[in-house]
Amino acid sequence: MQKKLSRKDRIQLPCGQAKPGQKLASLGKIMGTFCREFNEKSKTQTPGKIVNVKIKVFQDGTYQFVIKTPPTIQLIKAKVKENALSQQSLKEIAEMKLPDLNTEDLEKAQKIIAGTAKSANIKIEG
Repeated sequence: MQKKLSRKDRIQLPCGQAKPGQKLASLGKIMGTFCREFNEKSKTQTPGKIVNVKIKVFQDGTYQFVIKTPPTIQLIKAKVKENALSQQSLKEIAEMKLPDLNTEDLEKAQKIIAGTAKSANIKIEG
């Protein structure tokens, strides 16, 4: 029998440092349990690094979550030099974000990342 979905959300949390609070208030009673489980699963990543998290909460109080890659704009800002992003950096970010994008083609992924950079007023070299 399939569980009934109560809530589906995307949130950004720091690896290994999630704690009950305003961002997780919508989860209700499972906040503490979720934080412990998330911190345990994300402790292998850089502490404090922000990651995207997809969470599903079911009516019976159970939940499922998936830890995704960091937000694209954070990856871009970490690689940008003099308000420009090199083609090599663009490729590295696209390779990292590829599992979370709606394409499997690296060139298309690079175009998606370039679009995000341009919308943040960051130039692409080359």
